[in-house]
Amino acid sequence: MANTVQERFREHVSVVDALKANYSSRDDVSRISAIQQLEAELSNLCSKRESNVQAVVKEMCRQTTAVETVLNEADPPSVHAGRMEELLSATSSTRGTVDHLNREKR
Repeated sequence: MANTVQERFREHVSVVDALKANYSSRDDVSRISAIQQLEAELSNLCSKRESNVQAVVKEMCRQTTAVETVLNEADPPSVHAGRMEELLSATSSTRGTVDHLNREKR
């Protein structure tokens, strides 16, 4: 029975020693430090990308405003249709005149 008590005592002492070794280890501190550094780098990268995206969105808004200005200054479709009718009429009239001149030339 004495051996059993001594064996159990040694086992408990070895468990306590293992716990002491585990808690005195700096591995966890190193891992946490590495994770914090990685987190800082990712945060910095996200901030840079966010700034870049903001610049892109601002530029797109500027371009959209410029295009809207040009489109708003353009004539409405009805004006374009009227001009097309005038040009077609003028083309038809000019063809008639050319045909008439060609007939007179013969």
